[in-house]
Amino acid sequence: MTSKAALLATLAAQLGLPDYFGNTWDAFEECIRDLSWLPHGPVFVAHADVPLISDVSNAMTYVAILNDAVCKMSRSADHPLSVAFPPQYRDQVMWLLRADHARRT
Repeated sequence: MTSKAALLATLAAQLGLPDYFGNTWDAFEECIRDLSWLPHGPVFVAHADVPLISDVSNAMTYVAILNDAVCKMSRSADHPLSVAFPPQYRDQVMWLLRADHARRT
């Protein structure tokens, strides 16, 4: 996945994001942090690689949104959220999270 638009469209289709989803990071963050629009049960977002890795700013935003959502929703009784990346991408994901944290402070 090399474009933000393609990633958001894929997420909308695969997760069945609600009709009010606005194809922006803010809209994605709102939806992924409140999964009440889904039937009860676990939600698992699996990746084959790190999307948008050639667009570092958007990749940082994406993994930060996922990280915040997992922190909030992982213990949800109704919609526990898990996100996975292949182990070989762990260093990239951690770097993106640290870079996003540095960008925000």
